[in-house]
Amino acid sequence: MLGLFTWALVALTPWVQAAIPLVASPYVEDSDTAFPSRPGVEPFTLRLGHDTASVCNSSTPGTSGFITSKDRRGGQNSIFFWFFESKHDPESDPVILWMTGGPGASSVGYGHLMELGPCRIAPEGGYTVENPFGWNNNATLLFVE
Repeated sequence: MLGLFTWALVALTPWVQAAIPLVASPYVEDSDTAFPSRPGVEPFTLRLGHDTASVCNSSTPGTSGFITSKDRRGGQNSIFFWFFESKHDPESDPVILWMTGGPGASSVGYGHLMELGPCRIAPEGGYTVENPFGWNNNATLLFVE
């Protein structure tokens, strides 16, 4: 299952970049974009949120969303992602797919908000501040939960 989600996120990175200006809601959209099955890949849907710069207090807009597929018993599996374009040259800079491992180790909570993302939780807590050393200065970041 993780292979499907990883493939979908990496394969859809250019599509997500192109779709960002089209999203108008501050919440996750009600409409999903469905992608049909291919040999060895189950069908899945992509649900995008809106520009999340106000959440991050960052000069770098981000987009969050979910990739959802059905499991073999007909239930749904969803995975959350948060996407930030490179500040330097999004067309040619590398894309970093960040997945923190282990139970309780959040890619968004640790990787994005405490380590290498465009913003950090302020030392006194309760809000975020821009991270001047964020890796998105020279790379596009994709955090996956």
